[in-house]
Amino acid sequence: SALNHHHPAYSTWSNVEIYSLPTLNVGVPTSSTRLRSATPIGEDNLLKIQNIPLQYDTSQDSSSNLAIVSEENGGSINFLGNVWRAYQLDTPLSWDDLGDFIVSFDFSIEEAGEIHAICIDENREYGDVDNPKVTPNDPKRCVAVGVFQNLADPANLFVAQHLTPEGGSHRYVLNLGKMFERRYADFNYLAFISDNDQGDKTGGNVTFSNMQLITDLDSCLEPLGFEFTFDDCSIENVLSAVEEKLIEESCANTDPLLELMALFDATQEMEVYKTIQKTCASAYGPHAYDFTRYLSNEGQLVREYIDGAYWTQEDAPRINHVNDKYASSNVFTYPDHHALKNCDIGAAMCCFVTHKDAPLESPAASSPNAEMCYTDIEYSRYSAHVRKGFSVYGEDGTDDVMCHGFAWGTDHGSVDAALAGNALFKIGFMSDFYTSGNIEQVPAVPLCGCIDRMPVVTNAKCSNAVATGSTVVFKYDTALKDLTASFTLGEDGITYGDCGGENLIDHYKTLAADGKADDVAVAYMESRIVGE
Repeated sequence: SALNHHHPAYSTWSNVEIYSLPTLNVGVPTSSTRLRSATPIGEDNLLKIQNIPLQYDTSQDSSSNLAIVSEENGGSINFLGNVWRAYQLDTPLSWDDLGDFIVSFDFSIEEAGEIHAICIDENREYGDVDNPKVTPNDPKRCVAVGVFQNLADPANLFVAQHLTPEGGSHRYVLNLGKMFERRYADFNYLAFISDNDQGDKTGGNVTFSNMQLITDLDSCLEPLGFEFTFDDCSIENVLSAVEEKLIEESCANTDPLLELMALFDATQEMEVYKTIQKTCASAYGPHAYDFTRYLSNEGQLVREYIDGAYWTQEDAPRINHVNDKYASSNVFTYPDHHALKNCDIGAAMCCFVTHKDAPLESPAASSPNAEMCYTDIEYSRYSAHVRKGFSVYGEDGTDDVMCHGFAWGTDHGSVDAALAGNALFKIGFMSDFYTSGNIEQVPAVPLCGCIDRMPVVTNAKCSNAVATGSTVVFKYDTALKDLTASFTLGEDGITYGDCGGENLIDHYKTLAADGKADDVAVAYMESRIVGE
């Protein structure tokens, strides 16, 4: 048969190139295996890890999904889908080499999976439980930085104090020397978890970048002390001032976050941010005034008013007295009320549906500026006294509610946060109620509350309180080992404005541009105040 005949075959191969995959680079104080050095990290000071991905843990990884190392400098790695990957270190790292053992990296989530974590491990087995009797060679070696499902109890891994939301990014600094327990062997692997093993395993898109390993963390400024003066004691301003001081003092490390990690003896970067915020916020304490205690002989009246109860004419004149006597010279304490607690994104508003003199047949607020879209009663259940439910309003193109808000962002030590109580008083008590005569809340929500507890509306007016010419002195006393802040009110006192003519959404974007909120918070605001 012709099929059995063997004929010569010819083929041509051309343009064949052999590529070396980029290494995964981690910045270290020195490129040698002697990691404990004060040498600043530079182009030559990289721990280069071969880009040979190995499976981390048994039967977890979906091998068809991708892990992409940056082509530019090997400084980032991007994971798509369900990926559990380990990368072997050319030279194992001992605890003695690692010294303080701190890792720093940036992390971003474009599309969330279920769990996202970074690991430095002796082996490629995921520490299911941290119980020496069960897994003597398998303690927890992973830190979760993004969590979108319920974790086991106890958790199989450490959970970072800040969890990055979908669409967000964050710089992490983790002192693993304090977090890891049971030292028994050298570290051999840098591993990553981007777990998404339910349903479509291709979902999830995250990136780890700018990875550094810090082995000597000493404070340069601790023996020197410092004193800074700010018009706004914000995290961003404090970090900038510390960086300038580090450069001025010719410190080997000029990274302000690492400097404050050392000074505050912090385990995670969030402890630094919280210490700054707490210290800055303490500056306003001596100037604090609890306006709610004066407004009513019965403290309960203010609480009920915020929930929507009518303010009596007998007590209303007290509002004007507080405004005239205290509003320009005191930092008003933000009320301790369920509708105003835990404003995570730092924004609140009041919405009024009618006017005290409005006719019954056509009740309407003075100068209505928004349409109501819907309310989610679960978030305002303590005001509604109903556990769950929705109210949905039809669109008719007619503004039927007056919404008026204020914002301070997510930096709780800033002057905007300190004056949130002043802004609330001016909007919810003085301006819209006492002066304009507006009353009554949208059904099933508070009269005033954090944005998530208020109705979704099309628009909101904005007002703000400002302390022009005021200063905060932020000081570290070396002798006392004490961090303090003090506030001095400017000659103009506290004044009130219209957020420069911006509505509440635009004003919040201005805060974000100043580093007081992120894109995720802005997106949430836009989901609550939706425009026409």
